[in-house]
Amino acid sequence: MKKVILVTLAWLLLSAMPALGASKAAPKTTGGVGYEAGGLQRHIEFNAQQLTDVCNVNLDGNWTISFTSSVWSGSPFMHNWNVTGDTLNGTSTGNSYTATIEIVGKNVTIEATYRVGSAAYPYTYTASGTINPDGSLSGTWSDTKYSDKGTWSSTSGSAIIEGCSGKGMLNYKDANGDSYKVDIQYVKVEGEDAWFAGPVVSASNPSWLSYWLFAKVHDGCEPAVGVDQVSGSFTNENSAKLGVALMSNPGSGPFTVTSGNLQVH
Repeated sequence: MKKVILVTLAWLLLSAMPALGASKAAPKTTGGVGYEAGGLQRHIEFNAQQLTDVCNVNLDGNWTISFTSSVWSGSPFMHNWNVTGDTLNGTSTGNSYTATIEIVGKNVTIEATYRVGSAAYPYTYTASGTINPDGSLSGTWSDTKYSDKGTWSSTSGSAIIEGCSGKGMLNYKDANGDSYKVDIQYVKVEGEDAWFAGPVVSASNPSWLSYWLFAKVHDGCEPAVGVDQVSGSFTNENSAKLGVALMSNPGSGPFTVTSGNLQVH
């Protein structure tokens, strides 16, 4: 009898322990929904799974930046940047400087201080801008020493996507009989929203095969009709991947779901 009790207690303890090797399910979005856009009834069926925990953008590398000035003649002035993480080393007309660079979503903030020891220095400027859909940078800047200000934009260099890999598929069809299929390769899930992108791999219109689809879906909970939303647009590969990493809004939508259901989980 004692052996039976001991065995039973051991089994209860083991059954209460979490299974070794158990892992959290990968974030994903699935659905089959109808919606109306441009006066046309449309339907998509999709599944998209996020494969990596990391999904963001960095600006590491070499950049050429054009600055305009409201004070000094001869603008635009060209700056060369080398970015590593949150550190920026720059040069302009023979002057070198250091800066910190911060990225929040698609927004960029730069605090720069020239380190040349002439009477005109130290000279500081603050620049703010955005990462554009093509990976370039642009924005405005100002300083307090000379009350100078202007615009800035990159002429070379591009934002880099880290992670964001995913897998899945999307099938589209509409009331006109058009259809296409997408091989999903980039996915990011955040709360009730999911972003994904991939190339069009088959289509009723051959010209669509040159595009990538960038899409966003919103899970508005139950009932799905009237609260779930979908957005999407055809674009190029780099813009589609950046859209996922930056959690941007596609060029078309959002459209409210009129049938079916989608889930972000």
